[in-house]
Amino acid sequence: MMHKTYRILLTTILFTVLTSAAPANELPKLKKSIDIDSRTTAIKSPEKDPMKKNFIYIESSKLIFEVKMKGPKALDVLRSKCLKKDAVSCYILGQYVQEKDSITSSLPFYKKSCSLKEEKACFLLGSLYQFKIEDKEKAIDAWKFPCGEKKNIVACFNKALALKDLGKIKLATKEFTAQCLKDHKESCIELAFLKRQKGIDTKNLKLFVAPLLIFSKYCERGDKRSCGHAADMAYNLEKMDLAKKYYKMDCDSGVDVSCNLYKEIKQGTTKKSK
Repeated sequence: MMHKTYRILLTTILFTVLTSAAPANELPKLKKSIDIDSRTTAIKSPEKDPMKKNFIYIESSKLIFEVKMKGPKALDVLRSKCLKKDAVSCYILGQYVQEKDSITSSLPFYKKSCSLKEEKACFLLGSLYQFKIEDKEKAIDAWKFPCGEKKNIVACFNKALALKDLGKIKLATKEFTAQCLKDHKESCIELAFLKRQKGIDTKNLKLFVAPLLIFSKYCERGDKRSCGHAADMAYNLEKMDLAKKYYKMDCDSGVDVSCNLYKEIKQGTTKKSK
C-alpha cells in the first residue's frame, strides 16, 4: 500500500522596478475614466483550498506506512516519541490521525509539534485553521513561527491574507509589502489592490502609480490577469501609450472589453494626429 505524496507549491517571481512610463497623450474623447473595480474578479489570490494550490503538504514519513502495515506497534512508537517531545513524531501522528479520524482530532498533535518548532506542523496547522476551519486568528498565530523565524514566504502571504480578511489592512499591507520585496508575485498583486482600494479618485490619481508599476510588470512577464488592470490604470493616469499597449496585450489573450477599448484609443489617437 503506497503512502500519499504531497507537493510543495511556492509562487515566487523576481521583483524589479519598471522603467518610467512613456509620456501621456491627451485623453481621446471616450469615457471620463475606466472603472478599475469592474476587473477585480479577474485576479484572485491563489486558490484558498488547502488541498490544492495555496497549501504546502509535506511528504509523509515512512513511519506512517509502518503504522498502516504494522498497526498498534508502530502507532505506540509514535505516541511514545511524541510524549517525549519529539516534534517530528507528533507531526506524523497528526497526519495519521487526520487521515484515519478527522481534522479536529489531529489538531492537538499538530499544535504540540508546532510548539516544538516543527515548521511543517505549523504550516499544516495554519492552513487547516485558515482554509478549512476558518479561524483566522488561530491561523495567524500558527503562521508566526514559519513566517517569523523561518521566513517562509508562503506562510507570510497566508498570514497577510488572514489579516486582510479580519480587516487589519495596515498590518496586511505591511506583510504583503515585505513579501513583494522578496519577489513574491501574489503578494505584489494583493498589495496593488490594497493600494488602490479607495477606487477611482480623480483628485489624487497618484494613488494608481505604484499599482500600475506592479500590474504592468507582471503583465510584461506573461501574467495575463494583470494586463487589463495595468491598462485601466494607465488610462486613468492619461498614459495613453501604455494603456493602448496593455489593452492590446489583454485583447490578445482573449478579453473582448480590452479589444474594444484598444480600438477606441487607437482610433482616437489616429483622428487626433490628422
